[in-house]
Amino acid sequence: MKKHVVYLSEEIEETALDVLKQHCTIVSSFDKSDDIEGIITRKIPVTAEIMAHCQSLRVISDHGTGVDQIDMTEAKKRGIIVKNTPGENAESVAELALSFMLSLLYKVKLNDRGLCEGRFEKWGQKELNGAELFEKKVGIIGSGYTAKRLAHILKSAFHCTVFCYNPHRNADELRDFGFIKIENLADLFAQMDIVSVNTPLTAETRNLVNKNIFASANPRLILVNTARGGIVNEADLYEALFTHKIAGAASDVFCDEPPEKANPLLSLDNFIATLHIAGSTEEAMRRVGLKTVENLLSVLEHR
Repeated sequence: MKKHVVYLSEEIEETALDVLKQHCTIVSSFDKSDDIEGIITRKIPVTAEIMAHCQSLRVISDHGTGVDQIDMTEAKKRGIIVKNTPGENAESVAELALSFMLSLLYKVKLNDRGLCEGRFEKWGQKELNGAELFEKKVGIIGSGYTAKRLAHILKSAFHCTVFCYNPHRNADELRDFGFIKIENLADLFAQMDIVSVNTPLTAETRNLVNKNIFASANPRLILVNTARGGIVNEADLYEALFTHKIAGAASDVFCDEPPEKANPLLSLDNFIATLHIAGSTEEAMRRVGLKTVENLLSVLEHR
């Protein structure tokens, strides 16, 4: 029996790769694009041009939650099925968001960098004092799988009060998810101790967090982004951190990944950066990889 031809140019977990190899012929170029029936993508854009070249393409299986790198309008026009893996990496992403919160509250980067550079001459300097996460007010932008998991951890382990900004959900729906609804994003930044970004990148959310929002922020606020680069305006974030409109921020995601060494955010003691690792734990990679392959095969092997 002839195997399905699938384009894969990015690494997926070994167990998932073994399953894919059992059912499919894997290619890493578009040299024979007419044979390609499926595409697995993590970060590689799947454009209208690629779809036009792959005349046999039936399914695009996204290795993750976001589908912002896929031309969804073109896929719909061509009848190409797009699948993703919502919730499979929620635990890992929520845990990194939590670690960011604790690291910022305890000024871990400032302490670490200061010690390594020999800046501190004595113990007990007031500017190194941190703050507890216990009973803080936390606002979450978004109400998906990761947001719900993060809210549960914050409430059960740290007795936080958790609010949510999602204009597409009413108060009763958000209450059922474990959130208190807040109507206005500026109010979220003004009233919270911590804000976590956990929403997809869309036309609506691009540059959602910008200088106008930072202007209303509580100066003790810390901001965490484990969602997508582009939701938080990086230039405006730098200005807010540098001028102490907010106290600190951490981001796992950037408009350009990896960010350039000259990115001014990386120079700040009150900013923590990681390289899009939130969903890249061993456990999450296995779950996401297997679900990605399962999604792909559910289309290719269904006639």
